[in-house]
Amino acid sequence: MRATPSELRNDMLIRYRGEWQRILEFHHVSQGQMQALIRAKLKQLSTGEEHEVRLRAGEVVELLPAEHRHCDFLYRDEDHFIFLNPATYDEVPFPAEHFGGASRFLKSGVVAEGILAGDQLVNVELPHSLDVTVKDTSDTISGEYSAKGWKTAIVETGARIEVPLFVQPEDVVKVNTRTGEYMERVHPS
Repeated sequence: MRATPSELRNDMLIRYRGEWQRILEFHHVSQGQMQALIRAKLKQLSTGEEHEVRLRAGEVVELLPAEHRHCDFLYRDEDHFIFLNPATYDEVPFPAEHFGGASRFLKSGVVAEGILAGDQLVNVELPHSLDVTVKDTSDTISGEYSAKGWKTAIVETGARIEVPLFVQPEDVVKVNTRTGEYMERVHPS
């Protein structure tokens, strides 16, 4: 399926310079008497790299028909994260190398936003924050913590994060999956 830049929208998948890209954002730019341009921020699906491009108004791009779907994380094998497609109950692999740093907070049952092209998972976005249980803070007991009142904690997924001194093992904390930063301690309801 083909489209002109004026038909593009956020989250569409296009082939640009031979690679499948996801449109993160775009802007129509009119330059007086010159031909209008589309400035777009794209994310290359195979590498996760983000970059900006300019598309001419008459240029034609190929669209990849895709659907957004919630996918449940099941487990990780050697090279892939395995998600469940809730519509078909199929296990769908996603290459670990394309996931990025947020993967260190993945645990069974996390629901991610997936983009499916046919039966292939081409992109996965974790929620902006996840609740994880602190398993250990013992490596900071000897006084090895920062002067600002933070210490290192190991959470249930094995990731290391910086937490305030009052956080103890078995506490549940909210973590920003984009930055890996502590957000708050979650109180049980």
